Amino acid sequence: MDTEYDFVQTVNTQQLVDEINTAGLPAADYINTSGNCVSIFYVNPLTTDQQSTLTTVVANHVANPNYIPLATQAQINTLVAYLNNSNPTIVNTTRAVIVSNIAPNLPIGTITAINAQIKAIVGS
Repeated sequence: MDTEYDFVQTVNTQQLVDEINTAGLPAADYINTSGNCVSIFYVNPLTTDQQSTLTTVVANHVANPNYIPLATQAQINTLVAYLNNSNPTIVNTTRAVIVSNIAPNLPIGTITAINAQIKAIVGS
């Protein structure tokens, strides 16, 4: 049976998952949200110290609707490094790939952030 930890907090779920992982806590089994309530579930109960850390992480969480998940940011950083050594044709092709394959799955603010990073590299 899962152990549930409930908080009154508006969250960006993926951002909170990354913050929990960054804090060194075990990965939650799942997170449910409803309005300004969030329930975090673990198969095994957290220790007292872990509960304290989780409470702090949730209390310090500021939901960012344009949050770029850490895994996505790592991929962007790899792409940016590649583009930094590429010609404009490759850069424009890469933008087209992002728009057609990645953009439909990300919030518009995230796409804007990715495009801004690409523009910062190539200057156009």
